[in-house]
Amino acid sequence: TGMNMQSKIGEAFCEDMPCITQPVGIADTSASTWDGSRCLERSGWGSYLGACVHVGGKRYGTVSFIDKVAIEPDFSDFDTDIVQLIADWIGREIDRQRAQEQSQKHLQELAHVSRLGTMGEMASGLAHELNQPLTAVVNYTRGTIRRLKDNKLPMDELSEVLNKSAEEAERAAEIIKRLRQLVSKNEFTRTHVAFKPLINRVLDLMSTEIRENHVIIEEDIQSTLLEVEADPIQIEQVLINLLRNAIDSLKNNGENDRFIEIGASILSPTMVEVFVEDNGAGLPENEEVFTPFFTTKQDGMGMGLSISRNIIEAHGGSMRASMTPENRTRISFTLQTVANV
Repeated sequence: TGMNMQSKIGEAFCEDMPCITQPVGIADTSASTWDGSRCLERSGWGSYLGACVHVGGKRYGTVSFIDKVAIEPDFSDFDTDIVQLIADWIGREIDRQRAQEQSQKHLQELAHVSRLGTMGEMASGLAHELNQPLTAVVNYTRGTIRRLKDNKLPMDELSEVLNKSAEEAERAAEIIKRLRQLVSKNEFTRTHVAFKPLINRVLDLMSTEIRENHVIIEEDIQSTLLEVEADPIQIEQVLINLLRNAIDSLKNNGENDRFIEIGASILSPTMVEVFVEDNGAGLPENEEVFTPFFTTKQDGMGMGLSISRNIIEAHGGSMRASMTPENRTRISFTLQTVANV
């Protein structure tokens, strides 16, 4: 017995089939009312068992079991019930996949809007970060021109100055590249990600904000950390959200008492755990910090942690918030390692 699963009604091998509401079982097509129909002329079927697949309440196609010869005895109610159950399962599975795809698309839209908002809030620091290498290029260039006019610049020093100018220009270009990546509206794309360089990129991007708020960053990244398969832009977004929340929570601390620890370690052979920990104001009691629109900030939207958790769950991980025995706020999340994907 063969199986023919049609994906669209217009492509159904027997166009009559999708138009019925009940499963069809024909043990001998030559003795049925379908004898001589177009589908039998084209296929030469001897027996047929099939049912219509519905997706979202609409006819989508057919699932069919076919044999070239007639069979005995006739199909029973049990046979037709089974094929209907199969058709119903296929319809539910297609519905589930569609809902999952729609949910992922919605998350991408929310994540993109969140990144735009975050970049807007960080605009001052980012402008300062970009201004540093550009100012260096200007100073190197003007100094070189001035010394050339006075014939006081040997050729070996000229080469060194030009190299330094090029390095600063490349630094500025890299900053712009990172910003463009973060605010871009890309499709969800997974790749192998090593956390050490990813964390370094995030810390570089936030260096001005960290410095201006007098925050001391401590790193505890396990040297044997395994790679994970993830969308690096979305994971960077999660880390930026967690770091900025931690920085905000430290603003009531003295300038010499603002600590953030960021770490990553192997939780199990198939799982990596990443955390951001701070000695700030702490978590509010009896409140779900991941609830959309919940915020402790006066001008906060309350979407950062909610979107971050959705991003991590879309990667197959989980996120939790807790207070450590040292009364530090700890937000952690897990991701599957490459070996488990």
